[in-house]
Amino acid sequence: MEQTGSTEAGLGQSPPSPPAAARRLRGPRLDSPVNVRLELCRLYRAARAGDLPVDAATKLGHLLSLIARCLQAEELAELQARIEALEASSA
Repeated sequence: MEQTGSTEAGLGQSPPSPPAAARRLRGPRLDSPVNVRLELCRLYRAARAGDLPVDAATKLGHLLSLIARCLQAEELAELQARIEALEASSA
């Protein structure tokens, strides 16, 4: 069946639903080093139990370590700004 221009543009149609994997992306908040550590522990336990393939756990663990480093860098930048503000106010 040939499609017309209006259906090709998606007019009158609802957007396609995301794949099941995309819908399941909601997980723990990774907004603090503590939460990242907890997620790393969860991954470790899942891999040890055989619920998650070790190669997948390794990849996710690496991503979590990158997130942890980014959070640490943000905290360091915030501390540096606070120190500079204190030094400026005491000068």
